Amino acid sequence: MPNLLADLRNRTTAAFERRLGRQPTVLGVAPGRVELLGNHTDHNRGLVLAAAIDRFTCVAAMPNASLLARVSSESIGQADEFDVSAIAPLPGGHWSNYVRGAVAALAESGMAVRGFDAAIVSDVPIGGGLSSSASLECAVAMAVLGMFGRDAAVDPAGMQLAEFLQRGEHRFAGVQCGILDQFSSLFGRESHALYLDCETLQHDAVPLGADPPAIVVCDSRAPHELAKGKYNERRAECEAASQFLHRLNPTLPTGTTPSLRDIPMHIFVDQQRLLEPIPARRARHVLTENQRVMTGRELLRRSGDVRGFGQLMLESHRSSRDDFENSSPELDLLIDIASRQPGFLGGKLSGAGWGGCTVNLVEPPNTESFARSVADEYFRRTGLTASINICVAAPGATFVRL
Repeated sequence: MPNLLADLRNRTTAAFERRLGRQPTVLGVAPGRVELLGNHTDHNRGLVLAAAIDRFTCVAAMPNASLLARVSSESIGQADEFDVSAIAPLPGGHWSNYVRGAVAALAESGMAVRGFDAAIVSDVPIGGGLSSSASLECAVAMAVLGMFGRDAAVDPAGMQLAEFLQRGEHRFAGVQCGILDQFSSLFGRESHALYLDCETLQHDAVPLGADPPAIVVCDSRAPHELAKGKYNERRAECEAASQFLHRLNPTLPTGTTPSLRDIPMHIFVDQQRLLEPIPARRARHVLTENQRVMTGRELLRRSGDVRGFGQLMLESHRSSRDDFENSSPELDLLIDIASRQPGFLGGKLSGAGWGGCTVNLVEPPNTESFARSVADEYFRRTGLTASINICVAAPGATFVRL
């Protein structure tokens, strides 16, 4: 077990004991994630390559012989209490809606969820594009499964759980996310990237080369708020492009619902002039991003070509910046600085964008000097102190009964 995770588990157990005066009976743990390729393709039912990283949310919990869930976030310094038999979201984008949504999803799956006490500690940066919310959802779900799931039909490592948690986030947090974040947190694998087809849910783990690169996450400290604006706006723009192109091409086969993934590139190239400029740019990003995922997967599977993969990440960032317009001056600057450092293999924005983080693949011997150089130059250019996290691809969510 990595030292960072061991320390987090100890901190979480101590927080529970300090608050409640007794020991927890279960620990649920789930990692954050970075998206390596496939920016905003998940909600378009496209293709993604991601990686779970060794930054985790940990939930220490035990049943309390009631119907009340009493949860406290040591990281945020707030608590919440709700009846597990009648769970409703809180107003105002409250952090506990991710907790409530996860518990509600499992209860609605048929699990006999009862009341419990829980303490939550996380070292996944909040608001930085590393899916702290999905890490929280999955860690809560693991703890609930550890307490009440002995006879449940839900597979803790299964895609069904990812779908349940995705629906919980839709209903309780108001973010119309794709399934990527929950999938990545649940299915993480050490030294591997995770491939996901968001239409068919076909997935596999792809080795990150014989000597896996470090995954260096640079938090710009320029925050973003998914539920309050541009994420849902971009999703609507993609849906508008998809609907228009499907009307022009009614014989195209579709998946579960029509989406941009159904549009062959040659049809888009021929017909993009008929689209409004903004939906055309959004569609071009999604379609070329799907191609980059397919190319990157093959590079890793066939030859472990991490350097070639890194070049695809740079292409992805340019497409996000120019066509999807979800970058920011800070993210662009971080990529520019990173690209000039020894050991840099490739990088891009990660997550929704408009602030948050960049993700960079860096040769392991250069990680410390890379982190110092990027932070120093970024501060000189902006006056902002970037938070640099040197990570590795990590295993997925789990629970431990104590």
